[in-house]
Amino acid sequence: MVSRASVESNKHLIAVLGMHRSGTSTMARALMVLGVELGNNLMPALAGNNSKGFWEDMDVARFNEDLLSHLGAKWDSLNPIFGDRLSEESVNRFRQRALELLQKKMLDIDWFGMKDPRVARLLPFWKGVFSDLGLDVRYVLVIRNPLGVAASLANRDGFAKEKSLYLWLQHTIASVLETTGLPRAVLDFDRLMAAPRGELSRVASDLGIIDRIVEPELVAFCSDFLEDSLRHTQFDLQDLVDDPAVPWLATELFEVLTRVSGGELSIDSTAVTAVLQQVSNEMDRLSPALRFMAEADAAASRLRADVAQSQVQIAAFRQDLVACDGQLDRLSQALVARDGQLDMLDQLLDAREKEVELLRHSLAEGEGRIAVLSAAAAERDAMAASTSWRITRPLRLAVGVVRGEPAYRSRLQGVFGRIGDTAEESPPNSASVPLSNTHSRLAPSGQEILASSWPDLAPLVTYPDPAPVAAGRLTVMTDAFGAENLFAGDCASILFAIALARHRGLRLRLVTRNAPPEPAHFGAVLAAHGIAYTENLEFEYAPAQVDARGLAVADNDLVLTTSYATTWAALKNFDPSHVIYLVQDDERLYHPAGDQQIRCREALCDHRLRFIVSTPALYNSLVSAGMAGVAANGLAFELAFPSTLYYREPKPAARKRRFVFYARPHQPQDLFLRGLEAVVGAMESGFLPPEQWDLHFVGEDLPKIELPGGLRPGVSDRLPLSMYGQLIRQVDVGLSLTSTPRPSYPSLALAASGAVVVTNRYGLKQSLVDYCANILCVDPSLEDLVMALGNATQLAVDEPKRQSNYANARIQRDWDAAFAPVLNALAR
Repeated sequence: MVSRASVESNKHLIAVLGMHRSGTSTMARALMVLGVELGNNLMPALAGNNSKGFWEDMDVARFNEDLLSHLGAKWDSLNPIFGDRLSEESVNRFRQRALELLQKKMLDIDWFGMKDPRVARLLPFWKGVFSDLGLDVRYVLVIRNPLGVAASLANRDGFAKEKSLYLWLQHTIASVLETTGLPRAVLDFDRLMAAPRGELSRVASDLGIIDRIVEPELVAFCSDFLEDSLRHTQFDLQDLVDDPAVPWLATELFEVLTRVSGGELSIDSTAVTAVLQQVSNEMDRLSPALRFMAEADAAASRLRADVAQSQVQIAAFRQDLVACDGQLDRLSQALVARDGQLDMLDQLLDAREKEVELLRHSLAEGEGRIAVLSAAAAERDAMAASTSWRITRPLRLAVGVVRGEPAYRSRLQGVFGRIGDTAEESPPNSASVPLSNTHSRLAPSGQEILASSWPDLAPLVTYPDPAPVAAGRLTVMTDAFGAENLFAGDCASILFAIALARHRGLRLRLVTRNAPPEPAHFGAVLAAHGIAYTENLEFEYAPAQVDARGLAVADNDLVLTTSYATTWAALKNFDPSHVIYLVQDDERLYHPAGDQQIRCREALCDHRLRFIVSTPALYNSLVSAGMAGVAANGLAFELAFPSTLYYREPKPAARKRRFVFYARPHQPQDLFLRGLEAVVGAMESGFLPPEQWDLHFVGEDLPKIELPGGLRPGVSDRLPLSMYGQLIRQVDVGLSLTSTPRPSYPSLALAASGAVVVTNRYGLKQSLVDYCANILCVDPSLEDLVMALGNATQLAVDEPKRQSNYANARIQRDWDAAFAPVLNALAR
């Protein structure tokens, strides 16, 4: 346990309290004027939401989300009773975590600012943490006209006005009641916007830290930070009175607090206490109604999620229909092409028959010539055997020598030795001539050998774009994009490309190298992840061949490559400073030690490139392995698994539990054989009895397999993404192995869908409990994997523990949030 002595008594904390969209972010930023530090892990700004920044620590926000989830609530829950559960014994484990979190945050900081609107309703818990740490805590209570809050929430979250008004009441009442008797100040957001210098001085004075104002920071805050875009609407007290949707409680509470912020009343005065008590008592009487509203709101939220899921499924079905239509078109084209090939073959057959006929005639002529030559040879032999031929032999020899005929001179040399002098030798010009000068070249050139060995590294065929896109274009280079590429890293690359194109205002172009792209599948990816993309989009096929269709390029093109091969190809056509390499695995592991591994390493060490790395685990592994380019110019993001696709479906009572083995036999790094051994071992050990478990193999190029007892598992090969999602939402235990330092995509997808997962350790990847406690990461020995599968089946049937692990999982659910830090940090 962390003791009071672990944080020195001179540690100070200022907590900013208030309802969401009340100006708490602006006040948190203003704490810097008072010399207060906010930490080094701030939530990034979000365009259209908080474009100037949230100014809250991401670790604190994540902790509060986890605590709310444990309580079965969300930040926007109207249920008034979840706060009573903050004293339950089950919350104690969160207390230790909170103590360690704040101790770490304030280790080298004397004045720390903490802002998260969730704290207002969790304040009883946090006050205990502050007390255990012996902190000097002061509070700033930020208020804003409830109608302004409601308008902002309606725009951002689509909340009904009535819901937002009661949320405002709950947050504001909790902020005032829980800080009674403690150092505090009340700040009206509209007053701060109108007179920032005076309001901050008043707040500092109320908190007893007027001497901490930093003048340069105050000037920067007033002149550089504050602007009208921070406030889109403005209402006054009369607007509250005139609006029939506003409960009188909100009007009364806001009116008295504005008088406090204006200096008319003290927050501890009898008048304020009376109003606050009256409003609090009335809210207590409304508790049953608020609980009912919370349950109705939760039910409506579930219905909206179901509708959204149905819409996604409908969109996916439509995409599948489009894909089927495309396949039918391709089949029709293939039939037409086949008919053309048959016609060509008929013509070739006719030509071949004519050639055979000509050969028959040539053979007959040859046989005739052979007969004539045979007769002549017989006649020659008969003459040679005659007496007259033998008698005239010396004379023929002499005449042949005189005539210089080679045959006779050779025969004479054989008898008398060499005849003549050097004049008879071969002339100098008759020396042997190199083969390359006398014959066609038979050996390929070095460049041809290199090109044929690595066709994927060949440069693009390009030409200057005659009509370049004025705003620029993002070209995504990938090997292929079809139905078989709709999983894991391929989805992530497309979604990151969309986010990057939107962030930079670029037109998106998808270029494939190994097979023509299939545009219908692009829509399937977006539909499955609930993302809309209506901008212009180009698809190009740029194979590595000399007669390939040229690709238009411009000087302002930005290139996103998705493999070391596409990176090598791009560097031969584009300025390296315009190339971003999206690294989703340690590709060196795909190639044995040799030429390809060297080239892969060179790409990862290229200081001219920028690198975006999927998962911090992979980034850390590459850096530790000496990949200098990644270390110098690399950024990492977490993968996201949206709850519209990845969520847990309840198991029907009559259905067996489901086990899934994700396998790709053609990918050695996926350890298919070791995984198969583990499945067989688990069955033989009684961990997966067939009468209780359905076994299913999912992946690519799966063979038909018979398991112990003659059991044949179900096989799903290259499932469409929508069907893949439907399958894993019903999984109880999953097995996914990979010899790479990153978490396997199926492991996270299964865990995000409520399954218990067994995966293997590799390098720096030793545990995935930070993602979800339902992921069991063990050494890839057969014994450890079989034992882990046994533990996984036990955890899968321990419903309370399994559900608790699932509810407390820290798997990213939002792609925009996952990409935001990288996009903001990515240098242009």
